[in-house]
Amino acid sequence: FELRDFHIVRGGAELLSMDRASLSASWVGRDLWIAHLSAELPQTGPLLASGRAQMSADHVDISGFSIQGPGQLSASGRFGLDRVASDLNLQWQGLRWPLTATGDALVVSGANGGAHMTGVLDDYQLSLQSDAQVRKLPVRLTVHGNGSRQELKIADLSLSADKGALHAQGMLGWSPELSADLQMQIAHLNPALFAAGWSGELNGTAAAHTVPHAGGPEAIFSARLDRSTLRGYPLTLAVDGTAGASSVQFQQLLLRSGKGSLDASGMVAWAPALRADLQAKISNFDPGPFVPLVSGSSAQDAATRWSGVINGTVSAQTTMRADKPAIAFAIKVDQSRLRGYPLALAAQGELHGETLNLRAFTLTSGDTRLSTSGQATPPFDLTGKLDSPDLAALVPGFAGRGDSDS
Repeated sequence: FELRDFHIVRGGAELLSMDRASLSASWVGRDLWIAHLSAELPQTGPLLASGRAQMSADHVDISGFSIQGPGQLSASGRFGLDRVASDLNLQWQGLRWPLTATGDALVVSGANGGAHMTGVLDDYQLSLQSDAQVRKLPVRLTVHGNGSRQELKIADLSLSADKGALHAQGMLGWSPELSADLQMQIAHLNPALFAAGWSGELNGTAAAHTVPHAGGPEAIFSARLDRSTLRGYPLTLAVDGTAGASSVQFQQLLLRSGKGSLDASGMVAWAPALRADLQAKISNFDPGPFVPLVSGSSAQDAATRWSGVINGTVSAQTTMRADKPAIAFAIKVDQSRLRGYPLALAAQGELHGETLNLRAFTLTSGDTRLSTSGQATPPFDLTGKLDSPDLAALVPGFAGRGDSDS
């Protein structure tokens, strides 16, 4: 049979569209032969597939199946159902992510590797190995484990990148509910692997395990980083907390960079509505190493341009008002400097649903003073005053003075 173009529409809305789709295939008895399948999806670009499969009640035998598009994926062997054992091989070459990206927009490129699965679905063995470039760093991933329909036990997950490595062991479960019991070790790992422009070296450990809870399973987690650096600055981190499907509770979040520190604790929930009960203290903290890069700038430029010393506190507390959570917050920064200017900030407000109201907001940078209050979300209703003999103290790259009273 043949198929040209393919669209799935429900209630007038198009759920799936394959433009320029073309299929030439035959299905006789148990034998399925795809001589040619070509299609183009917005998410993948052009795709081309072919292969053979022999269907049985308790297994599928696959031969010569391949998909070409953003790379190539091929499969061969037997996939068993129920009590029939699998012996399935997957191979891939030139995979990338995002699938349709090119050049500097690629996060992962040149992924080449394979996976092998053997055994029945209630007791199978899995191995995987792949090499790739991740943010232009050479990476090798290997996984060895065994599993069932309910869980996967990881004997070793190893990620080597440049001169660093990450090793993990433990268990991931998904039935009857999500569960985890994982341990991780990190040595000399470059964080630029996960976020462009954030080069450094990470050393530490992390762990998580799931416990039953009335509202659903909760994961107790911890992480430690020591003898680490970020953009050339010393870095240590200590985190302990619990996380559920709709909230996370931090018993401790202590970040130290150079002579500065951020010490926080509290809870954030995002369902059924946003809630927060947090306290944080910032001491002698230099924000330079943590400023995201903008196009054309280097990590050193960002660290230097936004260097300073920040001291202050942040707090948030949730109460119920009109059957909706209202998050009252307060921010205070004093005895601080940023970009060479003395800095002070005092802000109080409330987030009620999607409405943000500022009771008071005052920012002083050098001789510049900005104050405002009112509704800071649409429809906006703000009043304020700006007195700035030097706009560069307020916005980097600006020049001149500015005055406004509204």
